[in-house]
Amino acid sequence: PDIVKAFIQRRLKLPLALIRVDPQTRLLPFSLRVPGWSHLFGNLSKFATRKIDKWPEIIQCLRALCRFFRYAPWRKHIADKLRHRLPEIDSLLTSFTARFAKWRYETLFQVVRQLLLLRQLCQTELRDVSALFGDFQDKELLKQVHKACNWSTLWNFIPAFFSHLIDLLEQGRRWGMVC
Repeated sequence: PDIVKAFIQRRLKLPLALIRVDPQTRLLPFSLRVPGWSHLFGNLSKFATRKIDKWPEIIQCLRALCRFFRYAPWRKHIADKLRHRLPEIDSLLTSFTARFAKWRYETLFQVVRQLLLLRQLCQTELRDVSALFGDFQDKELLKQVHKACNWSTLWNFIPAFFSHLIDLLEQGRRWGMVC
C-alpha cells in the first residue's frame, strides 16, 4: 500500500488515530510481481552450499545443535549449571526457535543467525557438554553436539557463511517479496 502520505502526516505530528492508509492504493503501481522470487534465492543457497566440501558434516552439526537447543529443559539445565560463571546466560538461552523441520534453504538464515549468538557458549562452556548432564538419554545427540561444539572449523565457517552469503541472500529474498 502507498504509505507516503500517512508517513508525511505522522512526521508532521498528526495523531495516529487520524491517519488512514487506503489498502487499495499501491506505492509502485507499475511494478511487476516476479513469481518464484523466494525459490530463486533458495536455489542460489542450494547451489552455493553444494560447493562446500564439508557441507554434509556441517548440516549434520547444525541439525544436532538446533535439536539440542530447541528443547527448553536442556537450555534451562545449562543455564542453571553455568549461571555462576555467566550471569548473561539466562537471556542468551531464553529461547531458540530455529529449526529444520520444514527443510528449505531459506531456513538456514534463522539457524545460522541464532547459532551465532551461541558461538562463545558452545566453544567454551559446552566443549564437554556431557559433563553438564548426568544421565542424558539420547547419547547419539549428545555425541553430535559434543562434536559440533568442539569443531573449530564449524565455528569459523558459521560467521563467514552468514555475513558473506546467507544474510545477503535472505536480504535479497525479503526485498523481492516486499517490493
